[in-house]
Amino acid sequence: RIEEIEFEFIFNADIRHSLIWSENHLLAPLASTLGLRISSVQVKHSCRDACGVVLESTTSPSWKIVYSGDTRPCKELVSAGSDAALLIHEATHENKLLDDARFKKHSTTQEALNIAKDMNAFRTVLTHFSQRYPKVPLLTEIPASSNAVAAFDLMCINLADLPRLPSILDPVYRLSLREGWNEELEE
Repeated sequence: RIEEIEFEFIFNADIRHSLIWSENHLLAPLASTLGLRISSVQVKHSCRDACGVVLESTTSPSWKIVYSGDTRPCKELVSAGSDAALLIHEATHENKLLDDARFKKHSTTQEALNIAKDMNAFRTVLTHFSQRYPKVPLLTEIPASSNAVAAFDLMCINLADLPRLPSILDPVYRLSLREGWNEELEE
């Protein structure tokens, strides 16, 4: 049996212009109750209303989480996400495929890491990897000094664990070597 649910479709442009968070809108009490400010920023992708999302706490301690969505590197996202506790950024293409990334309006691993640095993000999770990677992206493209990790299916992150987040990169990399997750790339 299919259960009907009530929903309201929200256009990205409405979020970008903060129309849905006005005190007269249905979602305003929810944002207030959760102690959140939610905004979006237009990013550079092939679809007209492509947006990144910024979640900010309105309570203490304050924090900010930024999700890039599909995008080429853009100053607007850096500005909106300044000093984020966590940046979740797409890294669809490995660094040697910069031309493909430009053509398809996505980012390389290094471009995503540069955005994180420019944004002064405390931690970065790289995601939305090309299907050319059999199980995990080329983890060797993520320097240990970058404070970044590669996302994996069903990954959950507690904000309290952000200081320890980079410590998972090395064990995941060693596991990928042991399990041969990148064998198809080497052939």
